[in-house]
Parts: sequence; C-alpha cells; structure tokens
Amino acid sequence: MRERAGRGVAALGLVAIGVIGACGAGEEAGPPDVEIAAADVAGAAAMSTTLPYRFTGTMSFGRAEDFPILSGMWDGERAYHRVDLEAMADEMGINRPLDLDALDLSLEMVNDAGTTYLHGPDLGAFVQSSDSGSTPPPLFAVLADLGASWGRIDVAALGPDAPAGVLQQLGAGQGTDPRIFLDMLSRTEDVEPLGPEEMGGVPTTGAAADVSFVDMLEAQGLDADEITAGLIDRTGVPADEAQRIVDVFTIPIEVWIDADDHVRRITVDLAKSMRAVAEEFDEDVPDLGSFSITVDFTDYDDASIHVDIPDPAATVDITENLRTILDA
Repeated sequence: MRERAGRGVAALGLVAIGVIGACGAGEEAGPPDVEIAAADVAGAAAMSTTLPYRFTGTMSFGRAEDFPILSGMWDGERAYHRVDLEAMADEMGINRPLDLDALDLSLEMVNDAGTTYLHGPDLGAFVQSSDSGSTPPPLFAVLADLGASWGRIDVAALGPDAPAGVLQQLGAGQGTDPRIFLDMLSRTEDVEPLGPEEMGGVPTTGAAADVSFVDMLEAQGLDADEITAGLIDRTGVPADEAQRIVDVFTIPIEVWIDADDHVRRITVDLAKSMRAVAEEFDEDVPDLGSFSITVDFTDYDDASIHVDIPDPAATVDITENLRTILDA
C-alpha cells in the first residue's frame, strides 16, 4: 500500500513540475483559415513574446467542475501568481483538522529578476498540522515559521546544486511565454487539430497531443534525469519504478491560439496520466472521474498590467532556510 501511495505522489509530482512551472493592427483578427497542424504549432512556438498578460486557472476533480485555483499576471518584467490551495483541498477532500477550517491557504508568489517573494499566511500552520506523514513540498515547509510576513529568496544564492524542479517553481512566470505549451506539442509526432472555438469573445483554433514527461521538461529547459532523482528522494519510490513512471507518463494537452499566435487556453487531462501509471503496474485503475486543469490567458499587451514588488525592507530573507531544507 505504501509503495502504491508513493507512486501516486510521484505521478502527481510530475504534474506539478510540468504544469505549475509553466504558464492585427487595424481590423479585428478572425480565426486562422486552416486548422492548426503540426507545422503550424512549431512555427507559432518559435515566435516568442514578452507581452504582458493575465491568467486564471481552474481545476475539475470528480464531480466538482471548474473551481478556481490560480490567478496572476506578467507585466513584461515581473510575474505574480496566486494559488488557492483551500479550494483545492476542499474539493479534493484533503483532510484538515477542524480548527484550521478558517485559515487562509492561499500562496502568493512574486518573481522579480533573481529574487522570488513568497507569502502564505497560514500555510505554515497547515503544514505543521498535517498527519499524512509525508514530507511537505520545500516551498511550503520554508513558510512554516514565517506567519503573515513575506519571505524573500535569492534564487542564485541557492547554488547550482539546488533541485531543478524547485528552481523552476521559484522562477515560474519569470520571462515565460505561454507558447511554451506549443513547444511541448511541437515535440510530439501526432498533433490533432481541434478546429475553431471562441474563447472569451476571441476567435481561436486548437490543437492537442499527448506530451511525454521528457518532452514537457525539455520544452522548459529542465533535465529529466535530475527531476527523476528528486522524485525518488522525496517519494521513496525505487529507482526502477520511478523510471517506469517517467517512461509511461504522458500528459494530454490542448492548446488554443488566436490569430496573432497568442495562447488563449491550455487544458491538461491529469486523469489519463494517472490511469497510465496504474496500468503500468497492473493496479486497479483509479476512478478519478474528471481530473483536469485549464488556464486561460487574457489581456495581452494591456498597459495597465503592473506587478507590485513587496518592500524588501519589510520582507524576511528565507534563502538559507530553504537551502537547509533542500540539503536535508
């Protein structure tokens, strides 16, 4: 039973690394004349942009559909993310002691050049109260004694040996382009055209593919071997089993773009990924029902988008604390 739980944690870890890491003049643009195909995906992925944008994310799990879990913005230089972990815990049935029901389980992150600011007012209390017996994620653990203060991390000072997955999370949104998801699709052999659809009043066209874990990481400049080693350390899954998980773990991703090749929506089907892991180990396929994440991108090139940086003098430097946690 413990090994089975470890495999599930490892598989969900792959999802977190891959997804929560990653997010015409004159006349109104209409949808592209042809459905997006593999060559179109590759061409759009190669056209990077640093335009400001906003984003919101929802999750579907079981019978709960489209509950909000993520919001934020990129102003061209800095990024802001807010993750609503309380909604996720409630909808997924994660056990919480009754006296913690009123806690604020949001996590805020601001990325400014090489500095990341973290704020999770009650996450420390939540982590300390957990009876799961598992090691909390490093970015949760480092907030345990911070209270309502903002924490400040000098990412470069963590050193070159810091886990790539943690560095990717700390840099989430730092100069990223949502078209990284198009890059993921372009690395696959089979891209399925989805046809036209309107997203928030904007005509778009979509494409879908099953993206391997390795392709997902390479699109983000991460090393699959290093990430796999980190999962082995954190979950206790034997090395051969971890490699099997990596080999079979693919994520079905849909990407929708407008006529300017701006990504307007991505959807990730997590249920199919988890079923693939269960089948690889001849286990009962979990009845997850719906289990997906959708992120919408809006307001491209909106001059009003601005990310406020916490006053460094009012923040707490938690770089060494995080390094200690990572070393342990």
